[in-house]
Amino acid sequence: MKRTSTGPVFRIGAALLLTVICFSGQSEGQFLSREYYPLWQNESYENYARGTSPGFRDVDTRQMPTGGLGIDEEQRTYDPFGTTLLNGIPLYRTNEFRTLSPFGGSTIFKDGLYRDLFQNLVVANDTYKGWGTAVTVGRAVEANYNPMMLGMLRLNGIRWDADSRRNRFSVAASRISEPLRVFELSRPLDFVTYLYGGHWETQLGSVVRFGASYVNTHITDTLVKRGNGSFRKGVFPTNLNKPEFIYLAITDDSPEDQHGARVHMVEIYVNGELREDIVPEIRKMPDAVAVGQDKRFISSRLRFEDVTHVRQRQSWLPRVMANGGNQSLATLFLLSGNFFDDGINLDGSTDVLEASGTDVLLFRYAVPDEAEDVSFRLLAANDYAIDIGSAITWTGIRGRTWNDFRNIARAKGNTKDETNLKWIKFDYGFPTGLEMYGAQTDVNLFGFEFHGDYSISNHHTLFPLPSNEGKRRTLDAQSYSALGKRSFGKLDLSLEVFRVPPDYQTSFFFWDDGRRLDLAEFQLIDDNDDLDPWPDSWEHEDPMSLVFQDDITLSTPESRFNLDPASLRDIGFGVFPGLDDNGDGIIDTNVNDNLIPDYQEPFLMYYVESEAFVYGDDFNNNGVVDTRENDNKPDYPYERDSEGQHLFVTYNPHKDLRLTVGGHDVDQIAGSGRNKAVYAKLEYHRPLFWDLNLDLHHRTKRVQDDIADPLYQYVSNPLVQGNYEIRLQSDGLKYRNSWASLSFAKLRYLGIENMNANTTWRFDRNRRLKETFRDGETQNKGTDWSLAVVNRIDYAWEPITNFVVTPMAKVSYRREDSSVFDGTIVDERTFAPIVRADYTLTEKTVLRAGVQGLPFLKHRFRNEAASFQDFDAWHYIFAFQNNSSYIGYEVSMNLGFRKSFIDNIGSKSLGKVETSEFFLQVRTN
Repeated sequence: MKRTSTGPVFRIGAALLLTVICFSGQSEGQFLSREYYPLWQNESYENYARGTSPGFRDVDTRQMPTGGLGIDEEQRTYDPFGTTLLNGIPLYRTNEFRTLSPFGGSTIFKDGLYRDLFQNLVVANDTYKGWGTAVTVGRAVEANYNPMMLGMLRLNGIRWDADSRRNRFSVAASRISEPLRVFELSRPLDFVTYLYGGHWETQLGSVVRFGASYVNTHITDTLVKRGNGSFRKGVFPTNLNKPEFIYLAITDDSPEDQHGARVHMVEIYVNGELREDIVPEIRKMPDAVAVGQDKRFISSRLRFEDVTHVRQRQSWLPRVMANGGNQSLATLFLLSGNFFDDGINLDGSTDVLEASGTDVLLFRYAVPDEAEDVSFRLLAANDYAIDIGSAITWTGIRGRTWNDFRNIARAKGNTKDETNLKWIKFDYGFPTGLEMYGAQTDVNLFGFEFHGDYSISNHHTLFPLPSNEGKRRTLDAQSYSALGKRSFGKLDLSLEVFRVPPDYQTSFFFWDDGRRLDLAEFQLIDDNDDLDPWPDSWEHEDPMSLVFQDDITLSTPESRFNLDPASLRDIGFGVFPGLDDNGDGIIDTNVNDNLIPDYQEPFLMYYVESEAFVYGDDFNNNGVVDTRENDNKPDYPYERDSEGQHLFVTYNPHKDLRLTVGGHDVDQIAGSGRNKAVYAKLEYHRPLFWDLNLDLHHRTKRVQDDIADPLYQYVSNPLVQGNYEIRLQSDGLKYRNSWASLSFAKLRYLGIENMNANTTWRFDRNRRLKETFRDGETQNKGTDWSLAVVNRIDYAWEPITNFVVTPMAKVSYRREDSSVFDGTIVDERTFAPIVRADYTLTEKTVLRAGVQGLPFLKHRFRNEAASFQDFDAWHYIFAFQNNSSYIGYEVSMNLGFRKSFIDNIGSKSLGKVETSEFFLQVRTN
């Protein structure tokens, strides 16, 4: 008998039959576990193509015990009352417990979905009976309450807004110390620094708008009971120790003139009583900046002339010590260690002590055990600045020190003959909080317009005792401004007055373990000269910083601390108001966002000019149009340490003509500078004959300005890729005593379709008057002048459909002369012939080609004042461009080739240079 094979089909069938028999009745014994978990039943194969599937989530429909279908999810969240909120996971949580000794109780938690799915922004909103409200939690929440109190672009915290028809208010809060940089990880902290504030405004008809603001930043200790001033004025952290020494540093408030401070006597008071038994150690450090650079805790880039810039119109020594943000480390070198010991020992001296230039006088006082309050009286004269500080250690942590160091008093003006000799009284207290109040109003009535702003800054201090029983004090400063305008037909009369004292504070030092620099300064008013979405400190650092990166493509510490953006290439250098004439949100002088200004790049240079070719107001008289200025100071409406007034009259006899006559007088309060000017301006815009359009500006002023206003500017650096970098440029004070005029004319021809032709002329003249100034500097009589001319013409010709050829030509000339320096400074000419061709293949794809300079007609540059810069060049480029949509995003792709031939005829060492580049660029919105 022949045996038949069962085969695989038979075996599979038998297995299925056995399964049916075994599971036809109660068969719980077949499971290894007898427990039943309903949530297991959706842990099975799912096909997301099913029409009934809820999509890619661990969610499914299941039969409910009561009948019908329900949504099965595995994670429910509840409020403190036990009410189900939703099915999901926590995104954000912040808690602050009190007196959970010995554990800290300030925590923040953020889930990865908060960053990835919600892109660091969550908004909840609602409406009720005419009110609208929204709560925003994010890492880049804008908070602009008052220009003298709170103006931040990227607050990391929470904001609540509400508004009705006549009233609006906002409340914002943030834990500015360690705002959580590592997602899905949280740890409790003993003490932290908080920021909170609110703004309310109301509208009374169309006549009056009134607003009020409050902002507070303070140190809070979770181990200190509430009610000890911790909610407004702040506390001294309980895990810090009482200071062993208090230091006084006396310096020259105007180090550039070498006429500094004179100290006759110093007295110390403990708990209100004079203590002659406490004798200080006294050291003098000649030229402390040079010594600090030698010991490598002050940047080697810091030049003597940069000190004024670094100080930001405050006492220079704390600012120099804080260079690079690491005030803790730098101040530690100053207040202890061999820096103090290396100074000249003046113990027991009865002579008048002097400090000029960057010399520093240091007094070190031992703090007695019984001290709950320490104050000083100092008899001083001339141009003094008094800084106070201490080095406070941590309990149980060796080597960690909070070095509190700040200015406490400055002389008014710059006296040299001791006529200002007086006793200066001040106290030592640890900064625990900053509290600000402010009000604004706008009135528009019967042709009269008025805007007023008044702000108070209270700096709270506490004598540092872990028990928080030390003497508490408040240092206050008040700022104000008022602008009024009254119209009389075609005549407008305007007046503004303002005052911002040197001790007005909008910054607060705090400790942040998450930072590499630990002790950091938090500024409540951003420096954002370019008005883009990022503070300037994110875009480029102060070159005086210890951690400044020469390679500007690297990320700044600020961006590293905040995790986003990751690189300067993701940020760009912002859009100054004066650098975005076409309003496209892109900086006009660097549209391709690289390391070279466009006025130096082939093809792009046709459209762009440097600062030397443009017109605009220059009220601070540093030679740069105000709208193009980039400084390192908070964006106050008026400079710190200044007061003054400005009166001007505007007359509009015709719609095309405006005449303005005015004058301003601005004085520094603690500094010695003054900016005084009387000016007249003319503006004329009108179409002329033969399809010509004229744009004419002229300004003449009599000016006396000895206040330095240095700025960051693009400068050439052969050691940097692309040869250009942002660098600090000093103010040459060319207008200390001058008659100055500036004329600008632009003429455009509009008579031929598809053709653009224009010419611009700028003539600048500064007639300096002979004078010897208060600081001993002299100015010879002479005239500086410059002429800058640009001519452009282009014509778009379409010989066949979808194919456009555009010949273009640009000729520019610039010359600068100075009889003061007896010679020509600049004498340069540029000629750039360009031919561009664009062929539209499809609606989304374009082929582009261009050539700048030809073998028989080169792109040429000549500078008679510096002939080594002369060159001839020829550039060409081919590119394929496509714009498409992909999953909801607009995507632009550029693929191409670029080549340049440059003959450096003025430099034999450079000779002829040939460069080629293949590029592929993909961008999205």
